Amino acid sequence: MECDKCHKARATMHFTSIENGKSREAHLCPSCAPGGDFGTPFGLGISLGKILGPLLDMPAKAKIVAKKNIKKCPSCGTTWAMIEEQHRLGCPNDYEIFAEELEVVLREHHRSTRHVGKRPGMDPEVRKAENAAAVKAEAEREAKEAKETKHKKLLEELDQVVKTENYEKAAEIRDHIKAMEEERKKEQAP
Repeated sequence: MECDKCHKARATMHFTSIENGKSREAHLCPSCAPGGDFGTPFGLGISLGKILGPLLDMPAKAKIVAKKNIKKCPSCGTTWAMIEEQHRLGCPNDYEIFAEELEVVLREHHRSTRHVGKRPGMDPEVRKAENAAAVKAEAEREAKEAKETKHKKLLEELDQVVKTENYEKAAEIRDHIKAMEEERKKEQAP
């Protein structure tokens, strides 16, 4: 799809604005998107870069990940350095290609990678139920990660205790590990 503004480059940014109940769409290339009528989306009077800028202000952890994994989108050619500089993604494929880096940024700014806010026209009771389900799922995922981390630490501790020949402590740790593994099997059983 070609850019609605310059009619030359490939449109990778797609905006939808709803004003007075009427929907308006624009498909822009990366060079035309920062300015113009849709450079100030939704009548906010500020540019998209200013909206997304703080979100994509990369924390140190994401910079480390980005340096380790020099990636480039095969569809639009966007790199993480370009995302950091322009404060926007180049195409929908970038969400998958830069998923790891984006997750770090989203967790840093929002403490979650799942949106639990409002959606237009949604019944408040349905919204409450969906938000509660999302929060519960996030808590369960974090609890699972904590258990896995504890399991790994216990295995490492068991190795150390066996090396020091403290077999009584090793037996206690072994029993604790077995109990955790049995609990995991019960949770995974249908």
